[in-house]
Amino acid sequence: MNPHAAIFGIECNEKPQALSGYLNEGDIITIGNSSFKVIHIPGHSKGSIAFYSESDNILFSGDSLFKGGIGRTDLPRGSYSDLTRNLIQKIMILPDETEIYSGHGDVTTIGDERDSNPYI
Repeated sequence: MNPHAAIFGIECNEKPQALSGYLNEGDIITIGNSSFKVIHIPGHSKGSIAFYSESDNILFSGDSLFKGGIGRTDLPRGSYSDLTRNLIQKIMILPDETEIYSGHGDVTTIGDERDSNPYI
């Protein structure tokens, strides 16, 4: 059993798949009928990325951007200045109606975060 899963009482006997490559800025991945562009937004962690579907008007921001907040930057290799700069330069340029699905919390939009998020 995976010792990390066991801490939470979860039985997990599967071994992780071998890494077959890395995702880079601008890569496109397709899931079903949707295509997502990889956006590298370091700050929460060095390798933080978001997935943006222009045709579906959605962004999966992981732990970098939340409704009314941003990700932690006090972790090893985290950087508040990197995170806020990347969010402003790469994410806040998306259309206002783009829905944001973060790693935690409620769905929001680019427009709402641009207007009300105190960290951006």
